[in-house]
Amino acid sequence: MVFSKKLSEFSDQDQLDLWYELIGTRQLYKPILSIHRPDNKIGGQVYLDYYRGKYRLTDFTNKEFHNIDVFDAIKLKYGFNQSELLDFLKNKSCHPSPRKVKEILDKKCYINFQPLDGYYKSTIEYFKTYGITQEQLWNDGVRNAHSLVVNHYNKKQGERAIFHFHPKKCHAIYTFPSGNCKIYQPLEEDRFPISNTNKEDVWKIDNGSEYLIIGTSYKDIKCATNTCDNLVDSLCGQTEGLPTVLENAFNEATWKWILQHPNILIAGDDDVTGRKYTQRLVEFIPQAIAFEYPELPKLNQYNKKIKDLGEIYRYLYENNS
Repeated sequence: MVFSKKLSEFSDQDQLDLWYELIGTRQLYKPILSIHRPDNKIGGQVYLDYYRGKYRLTDFTNKEFHNIDVFDAIKLKYGFNQSELLDFLKNKSCHPSPRKVKEILDKKCYINFQPLDGYYKSTIEYFKTYGITQEQLWNDGVRNAHSLVVNHYNKKQGERAIFHFHPKKCHAIYTFPSGNCKIYQPLEEDRFPISNTNKEDVWKIDNGSEYLIIGTSYKDIKCATNTCDNLVDSLCGQTEGLPTVLENAFNEATWKWILQHPNILIAGDDDVTGRKYTQRLVEFIPQAIAFEYPELPKLNQYNKKIKDLGEIYRYLYENNS
């Protein structure tokens, strides 16, 4: 096709080719670096979208580039007027039919949120039942947010997708030194896990004790530590699913910290997966013993199964206060 100075002649594939020259990708929703960002951090808030017949740049970090098409992006980047843009495009090929372009899929999950200065009432009341105060949540890096953007790879659809929501109900966003996050929505019936964590990301409470409790969630180890008046250390990873090679469950630095404790208590959940978790760690760590669950009702007053340290705490606390 010979370009006759009509932007409408540029097909979808032509637009994507031009975007590729500008931002290095043709993939929708793939997190990219903002054109004007001063550092090299990709945060998931900049990506290509398809809107009203054009491929546009979504850039929540820069209002000037947000929701513009590729032609306006070229004009902004190079300082072109309309005539200069048309001259620039003369050297570009127009393709009347789409061409398949193979690219490596980015399957990483990017999470961005705008934190509140405090917490929603429902969040405070929920954690209060576990004896966890608002101050402790804040000091542990647990936050509430008024807006959340998750840019992730959808396995079922085989492509990247993005969704925004405003979690005004009870929730907790756990942040780690790596910058990774895990989002917990305990009261949502249709909740699903939102996380971009890995084995480097652990919850660790270091009180300088010779006693260590290894649990399976932030709530569990926080309940245990509070009950012991902060006279114990505690730790948990992201999942009870341990790798075949147990050395790979945690990184080298975490294993070194674990093994320096002469007394270790493993407290996996009181279910099939949790008991397997406990057994494997007890067999692997010489100084470790298994937590023995007391004889209690199957459900507590919150209609939750009493199968972890957190639910034991809620049952015993309210029945002895």
